[in-house]
Amino acid sequence: MDFKQLRSFVALVDYRNFSRAAEKLNIAQSSVSTHLSQLEKELGVKLANRTTKTIEITDAGFKVYKYATQILELKNNIHETCTVDARHIIRVAASTIPATYILPGVFQQYRQLFPNDQLKISQCEVKEIVDGVLESRFDVGLIDQRVIKEGIRCVPIYSNPMVMISAANDRYLMMQQRDASIRELLQEPVILREEGQDKSADLFLDRMGIQRNDLRVIARVNDLETAKNMVASGMGISLIPQIAAQNLLKEHRLLRFSLSKHLDEDYIYLVFPDSYTAKDHAWNFIDYLMAGSHIIGFG
Repeated sequence: MDFKQLRSFVALVDYRNFSRAAEKLNIAQSSVSTHLSQLEKELGVKLANRTTKTIEITDAGFKVYKYATQILELKNNIHETCTVDARHIIRVAASTIPATYILPGVFQQYRQLFPNDQLKISQCEVKEIVDGVLESRFDVGLIDQRVIKEGIRCVPIYSNPMVMISAANDRYLMMQQRDASIRELLQEPVILREEGQDKSADLFLDRMGIQRNDLRVIARVNDLETAKNMVASGMGISLIPQIAAQNLLKEHRLLRFSLSKHLDEDYIYLVFPDSYTAKDHAWNFIDYLMAGSHIIGFG
């Protein structure tokens, strides 16, 4: 078993296609097939079933995939730790909202101060981020919920309130001008994220004593970009983190209705170990985030 075989197998699971896996790895399609056969022969199990149209990964294949990704990640970490390079690599893990809406702008500003630094960004669930920081697989994490865990510091760095949004049309402008109540707004068609995807929205509805079934839900989506673009087109209202709506608010395509009377403030949190042993460049990034120079006001 070698790294080439593991890389080919991981790519094959990711893409479920020999040609796409080969293209990703910049090798011949036949090499991917050979690597798979070699791996199956050595392990003595079938990892994938090939059909004319699809590739089905076996139960054993998924188990091998899990360990292969970990092995390859460890290899990369060892390489990054031991390689002398003018670029300082900071391993950052982030949940969806900070990864999508905060890190790109923050790092653009940060690089003006530290142009040789490089981020390696992994988008993960909160538990994986916290565990990864504790196990030194990540230098720092950015998450959208507070975590209390021994050995971890969890510092709020970015205000991120939940808001109600609507299209910036005459109907909703009039409702905004006459300070329509939240309950009145909730009589409008509603676009929601899938249940369990947005704890702040769930908490808000609970505090208002409103069941999701009581709302005129016209769509359930699993993506914030889809939700806000549907709202901007005039289809209804939605509940999303303000940072996700910021670009369309600035373009005057959306209106914002505050929920601050009904919800506690939400934050993006910075997580890192209590006993921190990172290199100077990782500390520079942490200090920069904690200093607050990156925070963008919402007006």
